[in-house]
Amino acid sequence: MISVIAIILGFASYAFVILSVFRLLRVNYFNPIVKIFATYLEPVSKSLFFFLPPLFAAIAVALMFKFISFYSNSKRSLNLKIAIHAFFHCLLKQYDLIISRNIYASFLFSIILRRSLIFETHQLEHGVLKFIQKLIMLNKKNTTLVISEKLKELLIDHHQLSLHKIVVLHDAAPAGLLIAKENKRDLLFKLYEEIDPDYELVCGYFGSLFEGRGINVVERMAEKRSSNLFLVFGGDQKIVQDKISSNLYKNLKFMGHSSHRESLEIMRLCDVLLMPYQKEVSIGVKNHDTGRWMSPIKMFEYMSSGVPIISSDLPVLREVLENGRNALLVEYDSITAWCKALDNISKDKTLAGYLGKEAYRDYQDKYTWSERGKKILDIKL
Repeated sequence: MISVIAIILGFASYAFVILSVFRLLRVNYFNPIVKIFATYLEPVSKSLFFFLPPLFAAIAVALMFKFISFYSNSKRSLNLKIAIHAFFHCLLKQYDLIISRNIYASFLFSIILRRSLIFETHQLEHGVLKFIQKLIMLNKKNTTLVISEKLKELLIDHHQLSLHKIVVLHDAAPAGLLIAKENKRDLLFKLYEEIDPDYELVCGYFGSLFEGRGINVVERMAEKRSSNLFLVFGGDQKIVQDKISSNLYKNLKFMGHSSHRESLEIMRLCDVLLMPYQKEVSIGVKNHDTGRWMSPIKMFEYMSSGVPIISSDLPVLREVLENGRNALLVEYDSITAWCKALDNISKDKTLAGYLGKEAYRDYQDKYTWSERGKKILDIKL
């Protein structure tokens, strides 16, 4: 209900901005559009701010509505506000290329302004948004950009599409990231002096702690492999505190939040990086499973580190990762398989180095944001 009110007030604020512009420019009231605004909106501004001149009353109402709308914490209303801003910005301007991940903005550009665009979507929409998503995708002027082959397949089935232009470009990582130097273990323990440096492997996990991210797998590996150290970076404060309170293992450390830059640096100092996604993966939104079509940015950041990766063997991840070449892929819920992969990395340094170098080469050649940007610019609308 709050989000609906926020959306209505957001639209109303723009209407009163237009009224104030008409007032400021002294536009002729015989103009039918101006007459509509004056007839219906001016009485509202006069009744609310009767002590102000008409121009300032209209501005005051616009600001009041905008203020109330802005402080709605609804993600949907925020996305709509962004879309409205973008719509008015592009209303009188022509651009060579429009790229949008905002479904509301894409609808306004494509259906209302009839502009061609690249519509990037990372999910299957439902309800009214499913209808809007389909309308955008059916527009022959548009190209839809998705993050995995599986998402492309699911979208075609979801919307029963026969004619479609869908391009697959996986996510990526920043360009120019370098592999850490040989003394990385020393650098890591200089950062975290409280950690015992005598573990065989330092195993890193980076990311949120939501359901389906495989934190339970990391905990069970810590139980089975006490000679390895497991560092978990990420998660909101409450979840991290709960994990610290219930942690039973000396070799498992919940490190809490680190900045993106710090995370990229620490990844390079680990001996192995873990990606234990489960079959269903939550992003913290109820009934929202991305496990079938995800293209996790974490995967590409891991690849950019030059550190060997052990990952769940899921079909969508095999679009990027190849078992025995740029990662070790294991059955997502088999602790035996996960521990065996850790042992292989620990015992076979040649294999560990090969996996890291191949992953880094793939990152450099295909999975940087700059490379992705070039491919987007090559799309023909």
